[in-house]
This record gives sequence, C-alpha cells and structure tokens, in this order.
Amino acid sequence: MARAKISEREFESALSLIREGGVSEATLVLLYGSADDFRKSQIAAALGRVPGSSGLRLLQDVAADSAQPADARCAAVHSLASRLGPDASDTLRTCLRDGDEDVRGQAVLALAAFGTDVAWSEIYDDLGKALPSQVPTPYGLQWETLVLQSRVLPMVCYLGRHLNTPQRRAMVTETIRSNWSHLYVPEQRWFDENWSECNPGNSLTGSSGPNPEILSAWIRKPFFEDAIL
Repeated sequence: MARAKISEREFESALSLIREGGVSEATLVLLYGSADDFRKSQIAAALGRVPGSSGLRLLQDVAADSAQPADARCAAVHSLASRLGPDASDTLRTCLRDGDEDVRGQAVLALAAFGTDVAWSEIYDDLGKALPSQVPTPYGLQWETLVLQSRVLPMVCYLGRHLNTPQRRAMVTETIRSNWSHLYVPEQRWFDENWSECNPGNSLTGSSGPNPEILSAWIRKPFFEDAIL
C-alpha cells in the first residue's frame, strides 16, 4: 500500500533534525517516496549535509532516474558531490549525457569543484560546441555574478584543473583564443585574471597556466560551501 502524503509538520520536523544534528537520515529517506516534487528537492538537498549509507543510495538512484523531478535530480547531483567529492566523479560523468539540461549543468559544476579527470574529453568536446554558439551581448553577464551565470567558465575550470599534459593545455588555450569574440566581456576579464595566455592579444611565451586550487575554489564558494568532505 502506498504511504500517505506527509504532513507539513512531519516534513518540517524531519528537516529540523537535520539542522540540529539529529539522526534523521532514515526518516528523510522514508519520506521521499510520498513527498511532492518541491519537498523531494528539499529532501535531496538536506541529504547532502549528513552522512549515511541509505541517504547516499537514495541520492544515487534519484540522480540516475529520469522519471524523478528535475529539481530533485539536480539537488541529488549536488548532494552527491558534496558528500563524496572526487569519489562522485564516475556518477557525475554519467550525468553529462543526461537528457535534462539542468542536470547536465549541475554535473559540470560538481566536476569543476571536485571531479577527477575522468570526463576531460567529454567536457572539452562540450566546450568546443558551446563557445561558437554563444553570442555575447553588452549586458548579458555581470562580473559580480559571473560564477552563477557563465555556462563556459565551469567547463574551463574543470579542464584547467586537469592539465596533465602540455597537449591538454594547448588544446584548451587554442580553443579559447580562437573563440575569444564569443566570450562576454566579464568572461574575458576572468581569463585575463586567471589564465591570461588564453587572450589572443597576449604572447604564449612565458605565460603561466591556471592555478587548479583557485579554479576549484571559485566554483565551490557559491555552490558548495556546505560540503561535508
């Protein structure tokens, strides 16, 4: 028999236990099945802030299930990255080919923050497709909110964290230089500050590559401050 819909009081009580450090992971897992779409996303987000194997299994199932609400799936991807860090990389790589654009975008953010280099080729290919289709406008992106708005820079942050060979560095650098006009002005400024050799107006000789820790921190600050790694 299907479980009855949860009450507001029941739901808020479970979330309060999370905030107060109570053991409520099992309760949230049980509540997920009978929650509405909005509460499912809240539960998936809450499970990113507590340890526990049953919550982890639920997050993995939700992230992989295209029948689940998109917001819940995005929250599950975020929570998996927050809990597992680099160990979530294989799951995040799978999400890169998901049918939902928001889920794919969340996977890129998570990989940029924590991921190993398992998805380097896929994200490099995606960058090469995204840049030529981008048509910047004067007021499209703002410097103050760039990390929240740019589609390109999370991909670049991931790629820049894993320049294991000179060839990789040259590939990304050339891709950005040849598509410089497709970048918004704040994105160009970002490259000047973090990876200056990507600016075609600069010499490649003697240029330094990006700092992987800075790239990761730039993504983590707004998106993964509550990670429990």
